[in-house]
Amino acid sequence: MANIGKLTIELPDDTWHGQASESIFVEGLGQDRYRLQNSPFFATGLSYRDIVIARKRGPQLVFEKLLFIGGHSTYRIIRSENADQRDFRTYWTPLQDLGCTYDQGNFGYMLYAVDIPPDTDIEPARALLEAGAAAGVWDVEEGAIGHLVVKS
Repeated sequence: MANIGKLTIELPDDTWHGQASESIFVEGLGQDRYRLQNSPFFATGLSYRDIVIARKRGPQLVFEKLLFIGGHSTYRIIRSENADQRDFRTYWTPLQDLGCTYDQGNFGYMLYAVDIPPDTDIEPARALLEAGAAAGVWDVEEGAIGHLVVKS
């Protein structure tokens, strides 16, 4: 079985959230390669199941670069203060029905790191995320697109 550990991702100073770094679970693959085991809350350009290069810096394992896109896409939603759990479920359930999942964190606000798996059509998922935003249930932000998106 592969080694599971934590990876530190250093974040830019000029972000809206003010976080300096975030830690996510990774599976060791050998030769400084690691597979992400959850969706990042703050880091952009990375998604669940991506493979990255990381190196030890003191006691920490620190992200260096993306090596392989795993096909998942990441969005973040922040639930509106005016939206209750029922409102959230009304807009979340259709996303769940498409196969989307989320990790939830409380950072003084409820933040959800949404995973859109590779076998889910991203366009209907994006439309549902935007519908929730238009209804005032949440704000949405694109974190990383791992799906192959064909422009017409």
